[in-house]
Amino acid sequence: MQEAALRRGLAALLIWCVFACSKGPPGRKLASGIARDVSISSGGGLVSFLTAVTHPPDPGLPEDLLLGDLYVAKVASGDASQIGSAVPNLRGARAYDPSGTSLAFLARYRYRDGQGELGVVGGPGTVRTVADGVTSFAWAASGKMLAFVADGRLRALDVSREGTTPTLALDGVQTFAWAPAGTRLAARSAGSSGGRVELLDVATGRTREAAKASSDLSFGPDGTLYVLGAAPEKGGDRPLQAIASFDAAAQEVGRATSFAVSPQGDLAMLGTDKNPGAAFGTLLRRSRDGAAKVVGEHVSEYRFAPRGDLLYLAGYDLRARAGTLAVAMLSGGTREIARKVQSFSIAGDRVLYIVQHPEKGDFRIELWTADLTSQAPPRKVEDGVYGYELAPDGATLFYKARCAGGPRSCSLFRAPIDGSRPAQMVTPSMAGFELSKDGKRLLVAMPHRCAARAVDLSVVPADQDQAATVNQKPFVEEVDPAAAFANGTGTRAVYAALTSRRAGVYVVDLP
Repeated sequence: MQEAALRRGLAALLIWCVFACSKGPPGRKLASGIARDVSISSGGGLVSFLTAVTHPPDPGLPEDLLLGDLYVAKVASGDASQIGSAVPNLRGARAYDPSGTSLAFLARYRYRDGQGELGVVGGPGTVRTVADGVTSFAWAASGKMLAFVADGRLRALDVSREGTTPTLALDGVQTFAWAPAGTRLAARSAGSSGGRVELLDVATGRTREAAKASSDLSFGPDGTLYVLGAAPEKGGDRPLQAIASFDAAAQEVGRATSFAVSPQGDLAMLGTDKNPGAAFGTLLRRSRDGAAKVVGEHVSEYRFAPRGDLLYLAGYDLRARAGTLAVAMLSGGTREIARKVQSFSIAGDRVLYIVQHPEKGDFRIELWTADLTSQAPPRKVEDGVYGYELAPDGATLFYKARCAGGPRSCSLFRAPIDGSRPAQMVTPSMAGFELSKDGKRLLVAMPHRCAARAVDLSVVPADQDQAATVNQKPFVEEVDPAAAFANGTGTRAVYAALTSRRAGVYVVDLP
């Protein structure tokens, strides 16, 4: 009897799965077939994705390095068309320009050489092949200029002009960086050859040597180029030089092992001369017009907030992998925020951080937050948080917690960042979520019962009072986890359906 009942139950479950997994996906189909790595431009005008993804015929390559056919489509209208083959699933292999109207990509990629063929396209249609043997590329902030390194030569192309060919050239280049205004390039040779740095003026084509040797470089917000000297044989500090303009002489502004530049142009410099080669050291802050001052010792991690405050982990314990979170304020002075902190992130004028809370023989993880503009004490948010995002208005926090068996099956909560109301559960079981740019809608991905990797999608209001009256039934089932909103208001989404007979990429307008 029990075996018969079990068979009937399994049969019913199978029928339910077949029925649930056979519903037609909503929206307009852009392309057919199994797709992955869906990527949407910043303005939501273009979408690109990979199909026919396979592992290269090279058993020595890691299994997660793949190649596929690249398709692109205009989200508002038209079908997708193939624009490249043998495109890698690497983060740096595709990049939209800042306006979101053009896509640069590497095709015919050779993993062993780290090279591919650079192409540019403004949507479905003719691809503009720029160069072969390209190892890296990047758009200028203006979006009109595209720089790339091909066979060790740095070149630049104005993509807004049809028929133009790449101009300018610097040989022996491994890496490069754009100045914020997009008028200059800083190029660095390989570290094995000393890391020579050259400046290139894009408008005139002039070049000059900025440093004979280096280990790092970065532009400040005003276009000042900072170059860190070559690393000593046994590690430790090296000179940090600043070059204010193309024709300006280099001036030493300090010594450091690593550095960062704030949005206001201040410098954070980590010195390790006391422990050469160590992953921690003495942190100094140097204002644009003043001398460097020590703000922390035994610092392992540091970064600037948008308002110019410098946050860092001091007194770092390598065994516990935690330290004391503190802040050096832009207005002056330092204050301790919390101890036993594992990591932290900055969201506007707030810092969110993970704390170790010791227990007998173990510890638990807690999420805390502090307001950098206030002297109010930090506030605990929740235990066991696996991911979080602060709304654009800075008032509401969305986070994953109470996970069962890993981050794929968690509960999603919303809570006022100031703790004025208790946290509210948005959904009891979800794998991930995306908050629309206007902060009003949530795209929630829930684990699909018929597949290990696929998810079901639903859209719910981000507002706490509205969400209580909304039906959270999925609008589509069994899709790739890379689904995303296609506009800032969360009324349009793009997803890749994984059902065998209806597989494809779809764009759907949401009520």
